Amino acid sequence: MRTETRPPLVLPAAPTWISTFETAPGWIRWSGAALLGYTLFLLTPTGTQVYGTAASSVASAIRLCIEGAALLWACGREDLPRRFIRSFQVAGWTSLATALNYALLVPPQVGGPTILPASLDATLTVAGYAATLVSLLIYPRAPARPGEHSALAIDTLITTAGLGLLGWSFVTATSADLAASAGAQSFIQSFGVAQLAMIAGLNVVIVRGLAIPSPRAFWWFVSGLAIYLPVIFLTQLNAVGLVPNWPVDIAYYAGVLPTLVACHLVRTDPMTHAGHTGPSWLRDLNPLPLVMPLFVGIALLATLVVGPADKALPLAATLVAISLLLAVRLLLSAHHTAQVGRAEAAREQRRQSDRLKAIGRLAGGIAHEFNNLMARVIGNTELGEASLPPGADARDHFVRARTAALRAADLTSQLLAFSGQQVTRLDIVDAEATVHACYNRAVRGLPAGIVPELQRGNGPYAVFADAAQLSGALEQVLDNAVEAMPQGGRMTLRVGREHVRDGLRLAQLAVPAGDYVVIAVSDTGVGMTAEAAAVACDPFYSTKPAHLGAGLGLASVHGFIAAHSGGLAIESAPGLGTTVRFYLPATT
Repeated sequence: MRTETRPPLVLPAAPTWISTFETAPGWIRWSGAALLGYTLFLLTPTGTQVYGTAASSVASAIRLCIEGAALLWACGREDLPRRFIRSFQVAGWTSLATALNYALLVPPQVGGPTILPASLDATLTVAGYAATLVSLLIYPRAPARPGEHSALAIDTLITTAGLGLLGWSFVTATSADLAASAGAQSFIQSFGVAQLAMIAGLNVVIVRGLAIPSPRAFWWFVSGLAIYLPVIFLTQLNAVGLVPNWPVDIAYYAGVLPTLVACHLVRTDPMTHAGHTGPSWLRDLNPLPLVMPLFVGIALLATLVVGPADKALPLAATLVAISLLLAVRLLLSAHHTAQVGRAEAAREQRRQSDRLKAIGRLAGGIAHEFNNLMARVIGNTELGEASLPPGADARDHFVRARTAALRAADLTSQLLAFSGQQVTRLDIVDAEATVHACYNRAVRGLPAGIVPELQRGNGPYAVFADAAQLSGALEQVLDNAVEAMPQGGRMTLRVGREHVRDGLRLAQLAVPAGDYVVIAVSDTGVGMTAEAAAVACDPFYSTKPAHLGAGLGLASVHGFIAAHSGGLAIESAPGLGTTVRFYLPATT
């Protein structure tokens, strides 16, 4: 008889929130269950009558004691950052102090003496939310990038001003106008101030707060804080009978449940060092400041249409202020973006310069060794040619070998020029005269269809340079310009003295501010892409087909300019031609 073996039944893993509940300490589980049960009780007809009674005050005090104890218990973990511990400690003691505030409301509610006057109660309420704001400002934040402090401060100011004014105008002010007594009005206004504190603190934490110790702990904590905003609004409306009791109670007691979950996760989750878990664009483009003018503008239009008219002026003034701050914020963002772009370009330029220097050192070392070998080859070919009688067939072999060796020796001189190790004879040179001589030599052999032009700018043109190397570099660039115009075009050679005000940064070779003699060669040829222009000075790079070969051309020009402490800039675009500029320091 065959026995069928079945694989063991594998049950699906429990959801994260279930496993979190099962591993939580007993006092958190029982506290959370009690708060959830009391929240559901508030939905019953009997529960809706509890608000404002001694039972309600006692329940609120117990709720705040649970919240404060959870916060203080959470910050007992040793590997938490000091700022995080301070933040939770301030929040925890604030909850316990507020619990005492509710406890002092019980005696008059059961027929005893009034221990806490209404005015003092309102003051303590404001103080409690101010302490909550302090805890949020202490909370660890992601480091601000260069130039970011001002933008983040303006974002917070715009968001707080916009949302705060809307809440004050349509909730706080409306409720205060309907209040039956000065005490009730003071109570409502205290919650209006509290909403400003919560909006400002939440904005800072959500935009820049660090996910400590884990992203889920962070967002559970933020969720618990965010629930206090509707509590604040509903409490003001409830004080004048605009909303019933149960929405206030539901939000008030439900708000502590995410906080309990967050506190448990703070104690148990491994430290992930995840940084900020929000979208990467949130810090650079916070959407709330951008939509604040729209919200305030809609509120202003609604006020002008349906009234009351006395609220129109504050809304209009706030709209103007927010618009001005937003304009400043956008200007700061544009300035910061430009700075980042310039810094990145400068870093790329430094990387390019360092790479060319490294290649130059390698090329210089090879050139020296290769030059010594070629000297022996040339010497021996000359001796071999001289040892043969005139007309001998072998003499042609020696001549061809010597010609190839001389070409190789010329290549080593180009390598030395690229590496900046070529023997340089510096003297005061009239750059205009050198340019004019090179121009005359170039135009004599120009192909048909190329129109040359020589331009002279302001002088004087004196530079401290090696005249022969300057001529060689300029002739190399002129040859490249001619090769770039196989179908003809215009070749322009210009020399002139210029003052570079801000320095030459975005170029193949940068120079500081100062006076320079600038030699520019422009053509209307095929041009190069930005990627090709960026590597045009690399050794043996060429845009020509491979079978036409590639030399050290612009690489040797780069070496010459670098050896003379000058600058080199190449501007090119496909189909629009190329302009190469030498910046040689002008002599006084």
